Amino acid sequence: MSELSVLREKIESLVREEQWHQIAAMDEIVRDVVGKALESVTDESREAVRAQLNDIQQFYATAVARMQSRQGESAQELSSMQKSYRAAKSYLDSSKL
Repeated sequence: MSELSVLREKIESLVREEQWHQIAAMDEIVRDVVGKALESVTDESREAVRAQLNDIQQFYATAVARMQSRQGESAQELSSMQKSYRAAKSYLDSSKL
């Protein structure tokens, strides 16, 4: 199994497990693996490597977009909780005798 295939499987696994911080941290690893793959390209393997790189690029972009969406959802939930907390605190403060 090529390093590119292993990388793709690792990213898939992290997405399934929703390990968003680890996906974000993989950027340097992705660059390293891609760089090594490009160094070892031969005329015979050029199209296969190109297809694998395109696949990884699309999947990685989708994973990052999904991660950012989840972060946005979490931020909205936190904001809603903070508003509820402030409203409850305000109510309690105003109802003191």
